[in-house]
Amino acid sequence: MTAVTILGAVKNGKFWEYMKELGTIEQRLDKNLLIYIARKVGVPKWQFNTDMQNFKLIEKMILSRKEGLENNIKVTPTIIINNRLYMSYKSPEWIIAAVEYEYMCLQRCNSLTHNKYREKKGIE
Repeated sequence: MTAVTILGAVKNGKFWEYMKELGTIEQRLDKNLLIYIARKVGVPKWQFNTDMQNFKLIEKMILSRKEGLENNIKVTPTIIINNRLYMSYKSPEWIIAAVEYEYMCLQRCNSLTHNKYREKKGIE
């Protein structure tokens, strides 16, 4: 249900506002709470209800979910860096940690590649 409401927010030009409000919620989401958030960001209740029954949005959500599962994505948000999945739903801090880790690995890899090149060419 939440995925369809997000697609509805996209359709209504309110994606970022909707996502920001979703991020402030610390309780289990239900239809009434999703309606409240939609109205808070400027999506009228009638539009929200229309979007919830929009077969194109529902179909898009189903196809997106299927694609995610085919790519081993089971939690949102999930990010992929260098073909590694990083998943969490608790705190955005993990994204920063994942990027820093991948950057450190990239630097180490580049350093090793550079050293092997220098060895191969006989450069000190």
